[in-house]
Amino acid sequence: GKYSIYAKTDKQEGSKTFITISETRIDVYDYERSTPISRIKKGQLVKIVLVDSSGVPVSEIDEVLVYCNNVLWDSLPLSDGSVIWKVNKEATVYRFEFEAVEGYKSSETTVYRLVVEESFPLLDIVFYAVLVIVILVVALVFVRLSRSGRLTGRFKLPKLFGRKLTDITHRGKKLE
Repeated sequence: GKYSIYAKTDKQEGSKTFITISETRIDVYDYERSTPISRIKKGQLVKIVLVDSSGVPVSEIDEVLVYCNNVLWDSLPLSDGSVIWKVNKEATVYRFEFEAVEGYKSSETTVYRLVVEESFPLLDIVFYAVLVIVILVVALVFVRLSRSGRLTGRFKLPKLFGRKLTDITHRGKKLE
């Protein structure tokens, strides 16, 4: 902040004005839950707040710069040290920063993309299991119809070692 000191002695008096440089930081919150976050995803609403070392929002700063994958993406105007931003760019790394102004050091913070991983691809396993069962049932029906002679036309069972599959025997017994 900006401070003035006035001093008076028996022989002199005077004042001195000086500016201190305050530490700052950028906090990023989930807008709906009001909780600090370190990971965000496209479409999410986030609240970006610039605060001083006491945690008080800094209203003297006009804008925060948004970098997506280290490329300047946007400049967001601040109101009383904060802004609500809907993440409108898919990126791996989001960096928020502002430049130093009189009395405040510059600051930046980095937030990473939220990666949602499936814990167990149960639907995929169920789909492939059902697919295998359907294929096996169709194959069994095809073999049964072919052996019983009800399957006519151009569908013929393949031959194995020169013999029809219906003629193959195992230990002297015909396979059915």
